[in-house]
Amino acid sequence: MVSEYMDTVRRPYPTDVLLPDGVPTLLGARRALFRRRWTRLIHAIIAMRTGRARADAPRDVFDLLWEAHDSDREDLLADEVSTMIVAGHETTARTLFWMCTLPAKAPQWQTALAVEARRVDLSAEGASTSLLKLMLTRAVVEETLRLYSPAFMTGRLAKRAHDICGTRIPEGSIVLIPYWLCTGILVGGQPREHSFPRAL
Repeated sequence: MVSEYMDTVRRPYPTDVLLPDGVPTLLGARRALFRRRWTRLIHAIIAMRTGRARADAPRDVFDLLWEAHDSDREDLLADEVSTMIVAGHETTARTLFWMCTLPAKAPQWQTALAVEARRVDLSAEGASTSLLKLMLTRAVVEETLRLYSPAFMTGRLAKRAHDICGTRIPEGSIVLIPYWLCTGILVGGQPREHSFPRAL
């Protein structure tokens, strides 16, 4: 369903721009049917997850969302879970791809990662307590995200006027932040290193 959403339902079409909202189209009907199928799936996932005994289970993102929205806001919880699945699927896959590619080009770092992983308990029971010990792995993840951001850009609405680096941002402006351009930002007057081992 995620692939179907990415390949068809999410893509913008000329009718999205040329026709006013509310005008029925075949694409609109297809999106509505997909939305109903997707909503049923998400609610089934939530019901299965909340039905499990969580007393001794490690806390995870779902636990935090459940506590934040409570059971009486299942519609909002469903929106959050949907966002995590769709947005998290694509960005996580891209990050994992580059995180495997970079050490493959630097065998010494690949070996060091393997040594670090062998020293900790990465089973389902021990992984949550072992994550803090994976210092090198965390550095590789952060360097991967710096060099190859999984998201192209983000946008923010300026709720009040700002002055950023000498540029006046009026209230109500949409500010686009292109992550891919930020990797070349100057640090101490010099460009940041892009060599994978040296950047670590």
